[in-house]
Amino acid sequence: MLSAILALAGALTAAPQAPLDRDPRNAARGCSDGEIGACLELALLHSHGRVNGWVSPHLAAEAIQHAVSLDPDLTIASQREGCARGEARACLLLGLIYENGTAVAEDPRLAAEL
Repeated sequence: MLSAILALAGALTAAPQAPLDRDPRNAARGCSDGEIGACLELALLHSHGRVNGWVSPHLAAEAIQHAVSLDPDLTIASQREGCARGEARACLLLGLIYENGTAVAEDPRLAAEL
């Protein structure tokens, strides 16, 4: 799992997207307050090692789980749509959702393909 996250994190740095500028504390606070976007941003920050200085797949998965628990349909649909448009961050998050079986059937093979 860690190697897949590191490979996808490398792809994210090459993708032309907005940088991960959000302060991890603000993302954590927003996630605690029920903001799905903040939870997803926190997951990305953990997967890039931008919170504690190291990549934390477990904490990234926890943040995604929280986002999905807030609104599973919206969270998963938005990441599917983003991934279909070629947004690497959405593909990473969707892959983590499938790898961990968060509100979907666990599917490590599909997770690796994303």
